[in-house]
Amino acid sequence: MQKQHQQPDPKQTYSYDPPIRRRTATQEELAARRTNGRTFTAESPYTASRVKRTPPPVVDDDLMEERDGYDYDDSTPPKRPTNALRRTYAPETRRLPERHAGWLIWLILCVLLIGALGWMVVSVVGAWWHGMQEGWTYGMPRTFQTDQFVGLGDSQAYPDHFAAMNLNGLIVVVQINPTNPKDDAIYYVARNNDSTTPVTLAFRDVNHDGRIDMLIKVGDETSSYTLVFLNNGKQFVGQA
Repeated sequence: MQKQHQQPDPKQTYSYDPPIRRRTATQEELAARRTNGRTFTAESPYTASRVKRTPPPVVDDDLMEERDGYDYDDSTPPKRPTNALRRTYAPETRRLPERHAGWLIWLILCVLLIGALGWMVVSVVGAWWHGMQEGWTYGMPRTFQTDQFVGLGDSQAYPDHFAAMNLNGLIVVVQINPTNPKDDAIYYVARNNDSTTPVTLAFRDVNHDGRIDMLIKVGDETSSYTLVFLNNGKQFVGQA
């Protein structure tokens, strides 16, 4: 069976304890609470700043201006000292652009090109100068002349006159006897493709038979070959 809740009777009286009211704290109690129960005197170091304050010293303005180097009576704002601390920031890092070696390749190519052009110029100028020297020495057509006793109708007093020429590539040697024209002779030696190639002559006993032989040199110091014509007592005979 469910228990029913009973309503209180409004006419019934109840007894309660009277409320306790706290009294207001006095000034001494409030001061004791602020100091945690400790008492301070005027000479106490804890109350020196509260109880007794020393007035600031009187400073002469002239001495301050002389020390600081600033006129305090001036209304302009003071300048910032140079030795003041300044806030420094780390430099901003940025990525450098990539450097390509293209300019180096172009530089090498230019140097090679200049070297090649210089070599060509030197070669051309050198060949031209060499041709000029040969022209001054052998003339045009290239001609070499000398007198030599060879024992073919000539004598020591009147040796034969020899002239070696390059006639448009044909190498010719002419032998002239000054006393007997019947002993004159012409030798067609060889053919050369360059009409500016010089021809020179030399004489000595090559085969050691007691007769003077003729040596024909075709070319200069850079490129040349020598042909030998032996003296058989009647004329010069070329060697195959």
